[in-house]
Amino acid sequence: IRQEVLAQARNERWGDPGTLPEWLARIKWDGDLRLRYEQDLFPPGNSGFTPNYPAINSAGGITRAGENTSINDSIDRDRLRLRARLGMLAKVNDKLEAGLRLTSGSTSDPVSTNQTLGNTFNHNNIVLDRAYLRFDPGPGLTLWGGKIPNPWFGTDLVWDEDLNFDGLAAAFKPRLGDRLTGFGTFGWFPLQEVERSTSDKYLTGAQAGLNWRSSARHNVKIGLAYYDYRHISGQRNALLSSQLDYTAPQFVQKGNTMFDI
Repeated sequence: IRQEVLAQARNERWGDPGTLPEWLARIKWDGDLRLRYEQDLFPPGNSGFTPNYPAINSAGGITRAGENTSINDSIDRDRLRLRARLGMLAKVNDKLEAGLRLTSGSTSDPVSTNQTLGNTFNHNNIVLDRAYLRFDPGPGLTLWGGKIPNPWFGTDLVWDEDLNFDGLAAAFKPRLGDRLTGFGTFGWFPLQEVERSTSDKYLTGAQAGLNWRSSARHNVKIGLAYYDYRHISGQRNALLSSQLDYTAPQFVQKGNTMFDI
């Protein structure tokens, strides 16, 4: 028993002056703070009426949206923007990690953590940006679950850098040679859980690719992905019915094809 206690004392550094508890050594913190001045400059030929689809959907129709019917597309805008992020990564054991990150931002825009300054000195929002478990059961294999970082290889032409994913993902990176590594990623991500329907909205995806390191400073990486969105198209209601209102999107970007359901 004495030898076991002494071994535990050495591992956990009991009584060492100036040292932290052993469990704190397994936690890493990161964060950043950004302040910027931003200008939105619009061309003079804009119509002045671009529909604000999220506000219209949230209100239940154009007539109910009031002054939020359209978004600004003609009056130049100047503003100060703030972004704050604080993250924690805890190593539970050699194979399991837990991640957590808080950020500024809102629950209505998944692709931005910025907040505009100028709200009569009121408080800003803090939201849960990431909360996930990462499990590495073997060499080259990683499993994710929760609100996870973007698991896909790509650029911001496909996925916004501030976007995180709800769901499950698995990644495998086999070594194919001294300089050649393969990678494969599979994921299932719920987009909207609909209580009164079996047609929940979700995304499944698969990706495969190769990474060739030609030298210590240069490498070539190429990948191919397929993303399958299910039940995300709006469905038109029957006359005087609102049964299919849930098919309206909760969030859209410019360029979507819209119609009145």
